[in-house]
Amino acid sequence: MIACLFTVAAAGYGLRNFAFTADYKVYFGKDNNELIAFQKFENTYTNTENILFVLQPKDKNVFTRETLEIVKQLTQKAWQIPYAIRVDSLTNYQHTEANGDDLTVADLVERPSAMDAAGLARVRAVALEEPALAGRLIAYNGGTTGVSVTLQFPGTDHTSHLPESVAYAEKLTAELRDAHAGLTVALTGISIFSAAEIQVSAR
Repeated sequence: MIACLFTVAAAGYGLRNFAFTADYKVYFGKDNNELIAFQKFENTYTNTENILFVLQPKDKNVFTRETLEIVKQLTQKAWQIPYAIRVDSLTNYQHTEANGDDLTVADLVERPSAMDAAGLARVRAVALEEPALAGRLIAYNGGTTGVSVTLQFPGTDHTSHLPESVAYAEKLTAELRDAHAGLTVALTGISIFSAAEIQVSAR
């Protein structure tokens, strides 16, 4: 019995370091070649994660004044997500136009509610022909679009930071669903999956 008690005590002592983590690197050995290469990449550039809002209007046509206004407003609000360092969407894409010797760079969509049919058609043509947008932030058929939020957390273990960012994104999603009954809104991205992993493990 004494030996059993010592064994249980020893095992229990080891649990002092037990904790949930959102760091996917724990699934790889320290000498994993892919992990080493990835860490070198992060050290050279930056360590980021992302949240992607996926929006699909009921008529499956993103290029309307109403839907583009929703995208523009979400793009602005997404900057308030904790640890957001960049927000990319159809509306704030920096489009360059040439007029003689002059080049003009501006948001692809500046005032959605004031656009006429010709303006909407122009935006559609530009977006579906732009490799940085088509198949990335806008579906090839123009029926679904996304707002991508790049996050940068301090330190290496993001377990305490992820829930804060994801909770804010979920709040924005709920607000969109309440305000626009015909709009389908979904969340995806590395941060969403990492946060879900924490929630499932905690249960």
